[in-house]
Amino acid sequence: MFLLFSGFTAFYAIFPVYLRDEAGLSTLHVFLVYIASQVVSAVAYGRVGRWVQAHGGRRVQAYASAGRAMLFPVFLLLPLLPGGLGVALGFAMLIHALIGLCWAAINVSGSIVISELARPDERSGVLGAYIAVQGFGAILAPIAGGALALVFGFVSGSFAAAAFIV
Repeated sequence: MFLLFSGFTAFYAIFPVYLRDEAGLSTLHVFLVYIASQVVSAVAYGRVGRWVQAHGGRRVQAYASAGRAMLFPVFLLLPLLPGGLGVALGFAMLIHALIGLCWAAINVSGSIVISELARPDERSGVLGAYIAVQGFGAILAPIAGGALALVFGFVSGSFAAAAFIV
């Protein structure tokens, strides 16, 4: 879980800078890209719970994590798209909306899997440890992802984040 969440936060440490500096999006556009993810994520939570019941938490989490690992590097295509800023913004919002769907699946399935694995009298402590591991990933990975992007460019930072997730 540490590596999984490290990959997420390593990517998000460089993502807004990439959108602005390389893809040419404005601050407002970056905000809209983030909103697309959050809206889809919020809307999907109920459905994701049903997916977990139907297919199992581990399977849903594996597919959603793989989806994020594949989708993060797709943003590297933004500067190459024909059609200008409008196309880049629409594409970024679509891809980030799919990433938001993956986040809902990861968040719901992870909590369910942890709860199922823990004994009933230890669930709160185990869930707390799970959240702490997420927090450690959120502290260390942005430093690594940012350093990679600074030294080797956004491509290396994006693929390193995807590798952590895998």
